[in-house]
Amino acid sequence: MIRIDDEQLDYYAYRFVRLRLDRHGWTLARYLANPEAGEDQALEPEPLLPAQQAAALRLWQQQDTGVLPRQHAAPTHGPWIDPADIVDIGELLAGLRAEVEATEQMPRHNGAAIEPMRHHRKHPNHRNASANFNKRRGA
Repeated sequence: MIRIDDEQLDYYAYRFVRLRLDRHGWTLARYLANPEAGEDQALEPEPLLPAQQAAALRLWQQQDTGVLPRQHAAPTHGPWIDPADIVDIGELLAGLRAEVEATEQMPRHNGAAIEPMRHHRKHPNHRNASANFNKRRGA
């Protein structure tokens, strides 16, 4: 059994609390046995709480399917998918292919697509003469 001075115990207990290692499943005794591994674990993101896990799963489901679940009027029913929310995969793929083809037809410079300019420089005669700092009048 390892003996630790009160000062060291206070120091490591304070570090244990400040690093929130209990959220990672560590105990103080485990941290005291190997502080380096505990501090490495503290750099990892904390695991989600149960309510956060449910929300994360819902968000992942929405992101993967592109469909937002809706609830029935009665709270006893689970989520259901409205047929209007269902995206036709063929339609989605056709839109993505059209975007890729439009990008491939753009002019390229060193392999990078260059979008044509929508605004062009005005003719020098149409610019404001007071903005021309090269020619100062009366100086």
